[in-house]
Amino acid sequence: MTKKRRSQNWYGKLDENGCIHRSWTKNQGFPDHACDGRPAIGICTTFSELTPCNSGLRDLAEGGKRGVCEAGGFPLEYPVKSLGETQMKPTAMLFRNLLAMGAQESTRAAWSSEAQLCQDGCRSRIVGQSRRGSGISCR
Repeated sequence: MTKKRRSQNWYGKLDENGCIHRSWTKNQGFPDHACDGRPAIGICTTFSELTPCNSGLRDLAEGGKRGVCEAGGFPLEYPVKSLGETQMKPTAMLFRNLLAMGAQESTRAAWSSEAQLCQDGCRSRIVGQSRRGSGISCR
């Protein structure tokens, strides 16, 4: 017996909740076949124009989306806190735990996704993203 994917439980139900999830996703411009049971992959990005290290992540996220689509998945990008060393005083290092908690809760709230692709551009936030990944139990 194969286990149903989270995205199948989210988008595949024929009840009111399934209808709401599919319609809100289609409302964002996704095609009908995006909700056909393929695995949903979350793309967690810290892109921000205020964070120089992360300014290139928009293009990287697009590449990640293309890769997920080519592999037969359904990519869903969502933002998490971006910490800019040049924009935060005294240092962005003090906010790593806040980044980790915010990313954990955003990921936990994304019940529809089977896996996460996490992006970050600076060493101070990679620690937060790693903490995020290690502290999640979505089941």
